[in-house]
Amino acid sequence: MRLLAISPFLPDSVDLSETKSTSFAAVSAQRDTVLKELNNFLESVLVVYEDAILHRRLEVSEKTFNETFSAKSAAENAKKLRSFQYTIDSYSNGVETKDLFIDPSPLEEPLKNLYALKLRKLEELESRTGAGVEASSLATIQPQSIFSTTYVLKFKRKMLLTRKYNISFEVELAEEGKTERQVYSASVSLLISPPGFSLNLVVVVSALLGVALKISIDPKLQALFKGPHSYPSQIGWLMIEAAITSLVFFNVYEYTSFSDRIKMALSWRSALLIGVLCGLLSDRILASLQTFLIGQQISTSI
Repeated sequence: MRLLAISPFLPDSVDLSETKSTSFAAVSAQRDTVLKELNNFLESVLVVYEDAILHRRLEVSEKTFNETFSAKSAAENAKKLRSFQYTIDSYSNGVETKDLFIDPSPLEEPLKNLYALKLRKLEELESRTGAGVEASSLATIQPQSIFSTTYVLKFKRKMLLTRKYNISFEVELAEEGKTERQVYSASVSLLISPPGFSLNLVVVVSALLGVALKISIDPKLQALFKGPHSYPSQIGWLMIEAAITSLVFFNVYEYTSFSDRIKMALSWRSALLIGVLCGLLSDRILASLQTFLIGQQISTSI
């Protein structure tokens, strides 16, 4: 099966920053390594055994330095030099090189067998990637094999609300030796939360509002501001306690059972609710946290 194309359909506010194909990249890197080894092998054969070609290249090089360095002569000499260079860039080139240079050369048989093994390895790698076989194919997927690609996307966030994105992918496949194309599509929905600093700011302010609400309904706290022995500093400690408690609880509440109860997406509304509750019930939340930590210590010691 040949993989012809993978087409992602992204909203306007989503940017595709990078595409990584772990399956394809690993095989492609192996193919590049084998090609480099084959070219080094060929260069050694041409330098050592092809005396006529080497002699002719030296003549062209000498002529290049003797001629005037005009733009026209430089371009012509560069073309002449390139005419005596040969690069293997695919399995088919490797087969031609074997027939023209490797087999006729007086190389020892083990070296010729080594070249043949590397050429066979190149054929196998190209069959897995589709390189050198079908220019229009991204890869050739063998039975029971997997092809995976990673897309790195950049999403734009809203300051206080969770944003929902729908992303679709379309894949074109074709059976080996056939021109008919099969098109498959899939889509996924993603929820992108607002920036953390904006929600943390909302939850701290809400916690202070919760403390103010707590004072307005609690006569004992109101008494701290009245009479000759007032303790306004106690209110400050309550606000600090509520702010710290709200910050900690808001950043971990998704991993607690509380997130299943409120059924709210991560936004300014959930931050407002948690902040106010932490301002009103900070003492109870701290007591629950202490009980939880003590229970963890006991279970660990047992």
